Amino acid sequence: MNQPVTVRAEGLSKHYVRGRNSDMTSVFDRWMKRPDQGFFAIKDVSFELRRGEVVGLIGRNGSGKSTLFKVLSRITTPSHGRAEIFGRCATMLEVGTGFHPDLTGRENISLSGQILGMRPHEIAKKLDSIIDFSGVGEFLDTPVKHYSSGMYVRLGFAVAAHLDADVLLVDEILAVGDQAFQQKCLQTIAGIGREDRTVVLVSHSMPNIVSVCDRALRLEGGHLVDFGPARDVVTAYSREVAGSIPYREWSADEAPGDAIARLRSVRVIDESENTHAVIKCHRAFWIEVTYTSTNTKRVPCPSFRMFNVDGHRIVAGICPMELVERRADGMFVARARVSCDVLDDGTYTLGICVSSFYPGREHVKADGVVGFGLSVVDHHGKPRERAVLQAITRIPVSWGSGSVQAMIA
Repeated sequence: MNQPVTVRAEGLSKHYVRGRNSDMTSVFDRWMKRPDQGFFAIKDVSFELRRGEVVGLIGRNGSGKSTLFKVLSRITTPSHGRAEIFGRCATMLEVGTGFHPDLTGRENISLSGQILGMRPHEIAKKLDSIIDFSGVGEFLDTPVKHYSSGMYVRLGFAVAAHLDADVLLVDEILAVGDQAFQQKCLQTIAGIGREDRTVVLVSHSMPNIVSVCDRALRLEGGHLVDFGPARDVVTAYSREVAGSIPYREWSADEAPGDAIARLRSVRVIDESENTHAVIKCHRAFWIEVTYTSTNTKRVPCPSFRMFNVDGHRIVAGICPMELVERRADGMFVARARVSCDVLDDGTYTLGICVSSFYPGREHVKADGVVGFGLSVVDHHGKPRERAVLQAITRIPVSWGSGSVQAMIA
């Protein structure tokens, strides 16, 4: 690849001290010879990105993705090493950055565009294109507080997508909006790469990474553990995550979540309510989610997403509020029954969310929390005969006379 380098990281490290916000406190601790209780969010990370590349940044929660993104965005400074960006850099931290609810869509285009780094004459030049992309032209002079969530998101992305930058850093913005809008976002990001610009995309969606990224960076425990073709990195990552245990529990201090809800445990159990690395399934298996909540008005609801080793979402479901079981003080448990009839043997991972509604708010979002193998057996407990074709799911279809199990990709 002969394209010039646009992003260079050399030995990047970021050190934090737990529970201390003052530099003077750290100096005092060193003077008192107290042990350093700090940790490295990222450590000795080095790489080069080139013009025309779309590069994915992946890893488990807590792997250092957000810290690396903040260092590249100049939001925080590294403790060691350096990051160089050659050319103009723009950051898409959140769709709708800078929007004011009382301003109209037209006014927010100008406000948000300037916050994101666009100059007034650039905004004026691209105004018609932004409006057309967003599809909210009919409501352009209406305050955005009256917009639906979809309209709000479309307008926010439309502004950000028109940033004229050599390097664009995109942080998990494609988890919002409907399917058609997400596909439009992906096509836009892929198009930016074809315009000889560089895109760094932080995402938990492995299919999105594979579909739009040329290469991928993978972080684990703050270290860069893999960097190469996107499909190869995603496949290796998914297989490793899927090899983890089918049960996970968190202490109150370490539990993912916010002040409203925190995830305490997730487990996959068979029909005998046992947990195994490989679940033998005849009819169904269960996903059990335990979490705490301080919401006194309504109980947040858990949902799950089940992925195969290629990162494709196979099954998803959300538990209705009335089916969540209350246990001890503030502790809630929900179980999802997943039928084996349409699933193929293989390895899978789970992502868990806990959300409240009216208004909608996501309190927990944790991907790759557990991994498990699935072996579908008949009523005698013997493995089901494997089909010659490999596909994502199996569904009963009619073929000539009678019904057979077919695999549909």
